[in-house]
Amino acid sequence: MDTLIKIGRHCEKVMLVIAVVMLSFIPIAIGLQVVLRSLNFSLNWSEEASRFAYVAVTFMGSVLAVKHGKHITITFLSDKLPRLAQRALGVIVHLFMAAFMVLCSYGSTLLMSAAKGVRANSMLWFHLNYLYGFVFICCILMIIVCLIRSLEYALDKVNLAENVTGGAI
Repeated sequence: MDTLIKIGRHCEKVMLVIAVVMLSFIPIAIGLQVVLRSLNFSLNWSEEASRFAYVAVTFMGSVLAVKHGKHITITFLSDKLPRLAQRALGVIVHLFMAAFMVLCSYGSTLLMSAAKGVRANSMLWFHLNYLYGFVFICCILMIIVCLIRSLEYALDKVNLAENVTGGAI
């Protein structure tokens, strides 16, 4: 069990570093494009690469947010429920999230099969399957995290003082 926890923490650190690098890349690439356009030179890949990085950061960030109970939620009604009902709702919400991620992972496999050989317009080395495969991996990670969070709610290992699903508006 300790080995799995260590592997999970290491994976989380790797994901965080990748997310920070990609998130830093987006304004740098767009800023460079703006500056170079004023000099009558254009980077044809910067907008598309930034868009792909944004998709990757969004999916990876969602995994990290759910893991830490910081995904966006509206808890107006759930905060008024008794503790046992809040725990049950937490289990149900995370199981629904996992089910939705199953559908998303299936959709990404369909996209991967439909996009065989399709490359990005401005980056011919970049196959769209790379992006769809990354989304698939993030969906699988989200399924795992949602199932773990459901188990934590069922075993009363979640701090309900924050709220039923983690984050708050």
